[in-house]
Amino acid sequence: MTEADSTIELREARLSAMLRVLPQAVFELDRNGHFVDAHGGDVELLATKDAIVGRPFTEVLSAFPALVATMSDLLEKAFAGALAMGEYMLEQADGEHVFEARAVAATPNHAVVAVTDVTESRRLFARLVIADRQRATYALAGSLLHEVATPAAYLLASLDTLVARVPPEGEVGELATIARDGARQLAEVCRDFRALARVDETALDADVTSTLEHVLRFSSAGRAGSVIRVDAELVPRASIPEARLAQVFMNLLANASHAVRQVREPRVTLAILRSAEGVRIDVSDNGEGIAPDELRRIFEPFFTTKADSEGTGLGLWIVNRILKAHGGTIECESTAGEGTTFRVLLPVAPASLD
Repeated sequence: MTEADSTIELREARLSAMLRVLPQAVFELDRNGHFVDAHGGDVELLATKDAIVGRPFTEVLSAFPALVATMSDLLEKAFAGALAMGEYMLEQADGEHVFEARAVAATPNHAVVAVTDVTESRRLFARLVIADRQRATYALAGSLLHEVATPAAYLLASLDTLVARVPPEGEVGELATIARDGARQLAEVCRDFRALARVDETALDADVTSTLEHVLRFSSAGRAGSVIRVDAELVPRASIPEARLAQVFMNLLANASHAVRQVREPRVTLAILRSAEGVRIDVSDNGEGIAPDELRRIFEPFFTTKADSEGTGLGLWIVNRILKAHGGTIECESTAGEGTTFRVLLPVAPASLD
């Protein structure tokens, strides 16, 4: 064996060792879709390397039509020059697993596909969503007590007066009206609280304007003294459960409230309008703004510009994940010292397209 051959063999051994300890399975396929090489890493392969090398992926994965479609899409995009990404699910012995696949063309005739088992991260995200909802519910409970106090005072004052006096008929009628108005207000608050806090997500779409109205009653932005302006066009229902959309609104309004806390004339503006992409929601504030180096990171988990006692760094990350899960997007524009706008795009609910 020559020195050159020995060097090549050593490099291949090192590469093989590195691939074995990766958390991904790595595949190499040619332009015709045949497997050229495979390394399992931490991901269990559907078949041994010897059983798949040289065979087309359509044949190897024929028992999994969804996976065949995903692989076909990945290779098409990779050979077109893009970094392609996709997800698929497979049933395994311990339950359903979620896999994330990424593909890129290494040469004009060969593509590399890396597959990662992201099941645990998805489960963690689900737990974080639940925890975030619980945190929001606790905050809403305090808001509910705040809102109930005024109508309860009307009721108590009126009823106390009615019991202590034997008023003329006109006064009794007036006090009865006050009591009735207070009871009506109390009922409206309780109704809105139930609508916002319910966890039933069987309805897969939402009335955007109605959901915002429920959220605004309990939003910290209004109670903090901010002037809230809503410009809402007549828009179709959005393809997202109302509870999830409420969670998006709550987080964005909480951020806006925090941003304007030091502003002399705090202002938060919400715009709901129809766009070519679907339903668009803009949440703007005239607060302190976000520095450019921080703006690039605002959707990262656990990143926050707030003090430790004021934020977890999960709010915007969760908002981003919720929107992506329902085909939506979120972008942010900000100028330091002038304010920030979050722009949400949601697809129109299928029923609204009929």
